[in-house]
Amino acid sequence: MLGLAIIFAVSTIRNYNFSDHQEHIDDYVVIHEDTNLKSPKKSDTYTETFIHVDETNNNLNWSYTAANNDWCYYENGHYIIENVTLTAVGSGSGILIENSNVTFIIRNCNVTNTGTGAYDAGIEMINTSNGTLINNYCYDNGRIGILLADDCDNNKVTGNTATNVAGSAQDFGILLYQYCDNNIILGNTANNNEIWGIRLEYWCHNNTISGNTGSNVGTSKQDWGIGCKWYCENNTFSENTANDNTWDGINLNDECLNNTIKGNTANDNDRYGILLYDECNNNTISGNTVNLSGDNGIYLWINCSSNEILGNTANDNGADGIRIYDDCDDNTIIGNLFKNNQNYGITIEGGACENNLLYFNSLKENLIYHASDSGTNTQWNISEVGNYWDNHTTPDSNNDGIVDIPYTWIDGSANSEDNFPLVESPLYGGEKIHIDDSGVSALNWSMTAKLKYWCSGSGAYSDPYVIIGLEINGSGSGIGILIGNSSAYFIIEYCMIYNAEVGIEIMESSNMTIINNNINDINGTVGINGGLGTDGGAGSAAIGIALYDCVNANISLNNINNISGGNGGLGGNGADGNPGGPGGKGGNGNNAYGIYFNNSKEIYNSYNNISSIIGGKGSAGGKGGKGDNGDPGKNGGIGGAGGSGGLGSGIYYENSTYITNEWNNIWNIMGGAGGNGGTGGAGGNGGSSSEDGGDGNVGGAGGSSGLGFGIYYDNSTHIINEWNSIWNIASSAGGSGGVGGVGGNGLYAGAGGNGEAGGVGGLSWGIYYNNSTHITNDWNSIWNIMGGAAVMGAQVVMEVLIQLAVWGELVVMVKLVGWEA
Repeated sequence: MLGLAIIFAVSTIRNYNFSDHQEHIDDYVVIHEDTNLKSPKKSDTYTETFIHVDETNNNLNWSYTAANNDWCYYENGHYIIENVTLTAVGSGSGILIENSNVTFIIRNCNVTNTGTGAYDAGIEMINTSNGTLINNYCYDNGRIGILLADDCDNNKVTGNTATNVAGSAQDFGILLYQYCDNNIILGNTANNNEIWGIRLEYWCHNNTISGNTGSNVGTSKQDWGIGCKWYCENNTFSENTANDNTWDGINLNDECLNNTIKGNTANDNDRYGILLYDECNNNTISGNTVNLSGDNGIYLWINCSSNEILGNTANDNGADGIRIYDDCDDNTIIGNLFKNNQNYGITIEGGACENNLLYFNSLKENLIYHASDSGTNTQWNISEVGNYWDNHTTPDSNNDGIVDIPYTWIDGSANSEDNFPLVESPLYGGEKIHIDDSGVSALNWSMTAKLKYWCSGSGAYSDPYVIIGLEINGSGSGIGILIGNSSAYFIIEYCMIYNAEVGIEIMESSNMTIINNNINDINGTVGINGGLGTDGGAGSAAIGIALYDCVNANISLNNINNISGGNGGLGGNGADGNPGGPGGKGGNGNNAYGIYFNNSKEIYNSYNNISSIIGGKGSAGGKGGKGDNGDPGKNGGIGGAGGSGGLGSGIYYENSTYITNEWNNIWNIMGGAGGNGGTGGAGGNGGSSSEDGGDGNVGGAGGSSGLGFGIYYDNSTHIINEWNSIWNIASSAGGSGGVGGVGGNGLYAGAGGNGEAGGVGGLSWGIYYNNSTHITNDWNSIWNIMGGAAVMGAQVVMEVLIQLAVWGELVVMVKLVGWEA
């Protein structure tokens, strides 16, 4: 192996000419808990009835507690309480921490049977900061499972369970009470409590409530799932599940302002999925699923104004998808799906609801009317687009995506209408995406951004078009996202694409960023099997990301895996006859690429993870036809050759220039196996004992294996190739040669056919340069490179001169060549 250093570092991604788009990334960041702690201390499980730490009391502070109890110790800057079972005495709390700013952890403790006082809890923290509660089990307590109260700031509550099991006394799973700010409540289970799963009360600000469950599971106890009450501001409720509660899934009540409710699931609640009640203003409700509520899916009730309701799904609810009632003004309702609700999709009730704006919503199959409006000055469209109504989609005489006739079937006293109803739903419905900025074969960018909620921007450097967060199932064929003929600035990010032949393909375009996408299970189609004596068809190629004739591209931080070229079709068997017909050649397997660039320039390709890229298998050749019996017997046909396997390549550059390729991880790349040769046709028998039998014919040659490459540069120039990690690159074995055909019987038996040679096993390379110049190749790590069958592959082959220069002056010309064993 060539000696190449393995060095890992942190580097800032160069984004060339694109503006910062962090605001898009932030919307899709998932909060992960990482306390960097070692595993819990190996110890017995301790039993107590009460633990009390008070940092203002020398006989109760952390140092005293650690010195006098085996279940508490100090390690790596943390005081730790762990592995304690507390069965309380029915009064007070189980674990009480107060007046503490010391960094501490409480983990793996079980607490039950605490008191019923207002502040009694399994674990109670008062005026305490910098604590972490992790993996504790607080159940069947008299009042609260976990309580943070009175100025508890900067704490983490992660992975705990706070529930009723056998008893029915615990009212709250997790409660934050009075001036508790900047806490993280992450991944907890708060089910089957008497009143609330998780609740914030009185001036609790800037908390993150994410990935929790607050539901009824097999009971009918818990009234509310998750929410806040009384002057709580700037909290984020994201990715939580609040199902089957007897009142509401998510509830904001009494002047809770500027909160974000994002990406939650609140289904099957007896009353409302999401409720904002009594002066809850300036909140954002986005990307939630609120189906099968007993009443309304989303409800804004009494003086709830200036809220944004964006991209939610509210289907199959017992009353309305969304209802706005009683002095709720200036709300914006955009990009929601309201389907099959038992009354209306949208209701604006009461003339005191003023200046609400609705567009890009999709209304389908609602039972009474799609909408009812008794408000004042409701706007059902903006200047060019309105909403999609499934009972009003034609005519569109100029094909601009807008129905020519306004939508007037909106119930209610306001006599409202939508002046620009949409021909198609603006919401993403799982379809493959095609944008052609020439406007010839598909909608161009500007029309897509105008008519589709999932696309935004203007195409300027400072305001690129953005496609974000789509999940695309290619249904086994085609291209997940196809962009062509574009010079606008655009970004494709945080999309999940699978089950297609190509994940993302960009053609004849410039100024693109493709970042943070997950592309997997991309498969080329299998070639068609050959008919009688005809060749099998080749499979199709499979590519994660493909760029053709593109300029100025940033391809970064994508995860691309399980890309498989299509296998070849079987060669058809030869026809029996005089002589027997030859078998058809097996179809070739096609290539598989993680990322493929063709005739493209100014490329920055970095920090991608590319794995399990496998070329398609060559298919078996057809069997030669049998020779007819006769006087003498006829010869058999030749067996068809096996098809060749396709190459597998992590990254492939063809005819491309000005390339920076760095910090990519590439592993498990393999060329496809060659197909087996077909059996030679048997000779026919002689007509009698006095006639000779026909000769059997030769078998088909085995197909050769496809090659394996980590990175391949073909006819490309001005390359910086650095800091890539490449391992487990291999080729498969060639196919077996076909067996010769059997000679026919007779006075003299026909000669048997020869078996043919097996296919050649392919070579493999970590990095391969073919006819490529002006290369800087530094600090790449390469290991575990294996050729097919017994043929060892070269580690790195550079078949061109590499120019090394300092300040433009030629220093040395070298030629590096790998080796084979």
